[in-house]
Amino acid sequence: MNYTARNELSIPEGVVNGTTNYTEAKTTSPTIGDYLLALGRFLVTVIIIWLLCLWLAPKFLNRTNLVLTKKLPSSIGLGILTPIIVIFISVILMLINITSTIAMIGIILLLLICILGSAIFAISLANLIANKLKVENKVGTLGVLIITSAVIWLICLIPFVGNILSLIVSILGIGILVNNILPSTRKKDFSTTDAKTVKTKKMEKTEKVEKAKKTSSKKENK
Repeated sequence: MNYTARNELSIPEGVVNGTTNYTEAKTTSPTIGDYLLALGRFLVTVIIIWLLCLWLAPKFLNRTNLVLTKKLPSSIGLGILTPIIVIFISVILMLINITSTIAMIGIILLLLICILGSAIFAISLANLIANKLKVENKVGTLGVLIITSAVIWLICLIPFVGNILSLIVSILGIGILVNNILPSTRKKDFSTTDAKTVKTKKMEKTEKVEKAKKTSSKKENK
């Protein structure tokens, strides 16, 4: 019998007919090339998603700053609750034969969102940093994005702490994405307040024009 394992097994006599050949399993540690390849894949993924957002959803990139700063607690809550709710609903739907395909689609979408969560967080953080540094051109924003993504990837490599940080980054990315997808009431509030301010400005302008006409008519009478 030939077998490969980390430790040699104690096989009782008479169990194996003939000779037993043991080969120690060699554990290979990742090389620098492996790390560089993984970093390159992550940067390419982030840049592709950023370019797609610029092309298809530019408003999403503009809203990430608001979500990351003013809606951080709700993003954390949505990032935690979304996988739990989707998994719970998918399990219920899988129990019903008719809606099992819908459950599979939901699970696939959840896996896709979880995979893209860290990239979405990197894009959001890079946009926030670019706004703080007042970087307006796309080339400068791309440079900030590459540096931010590389720093996040390197921090997540820290033993023990990196696993926790990578989980937090994924949760925040999922929360930012879901927070932008869900309809927000603040937009309606802003639109109504903007309409009110426009109306008040128009009223003030008309009042000033009427006062100016009255004063001019008084001067002419005199």
